[in-house]
Amino acid sequence: MRITKEEWYMQIAETIALRSTCNRKKVWCIIVKDWLIISTWFNWVARWEAECPENWCSVSDSSWCHTIHAEINAIINTARLWVSIYWAEIFVTLKPCSDCSRALINSWISKLYYKWSSDKYETWHNIKIEDYIETFKM
Repeated sequence: MRITKEEWYMQIAETIALRSTCNRKKVWCIIVKDWLIISTWFNWVARWEAECPENWCSVSDSSWCHTIHAEINAIINTARLWVSIYWAEIFVTLKPCSDCSRALINSWISKLYYKWSSDKYETWHNIKIEDYIETFKM
């Protein structure tokens, strides 16, 4: 049986997550426009760091975390290449946090597909991404 394009993008993105440098979560992101993948990325430390040092954060506390979220990295990559993401679709592991939600809304993303949501984000989300972007849990 043939899988849907959404399932296909999710499977590709799960492979991309293996490149994540975060010790706590392996989060990935793919931005798709007109069936073409225009940006991919994962949560990663700043460009000049090779890996996330273990002493920066712990599995339970992100107060010293230097990781840049996958959604922001994917948006940055499109900007570096001068690629428009106006009305593009985004596929992510984890439902975006409040900051990433605002970035996606202001980027004019049309659809969001995600696999998991965190109770932490559901309780402190001061912006509901569903009010601005068509959202699907897969």
